[in-house]
Amino acid sequence: MIKILRFIFYLFVAFVLFFMLLFSFDSPAIMDNLKLAVPIVLLAVFLFWRLRKHQ
Repeated sequence: MIKILRFIFYLFVAFVLFFMLLFSFDSPAIMDNLKLAVPIVLLAVFLFWRLRKHQ
């Protein structure tokens, strides 16, 4: 279980770094993409947490 959590954490860090590198030259774009990405990430974390709770 800890391995899965660690994997998700690294995936999230890689995702954030990717967005930062991709939109470092265009500051308005990173704000729009973060607005899109944050709810998706929060939803994924919430669903994973609920799944873990049931086990």
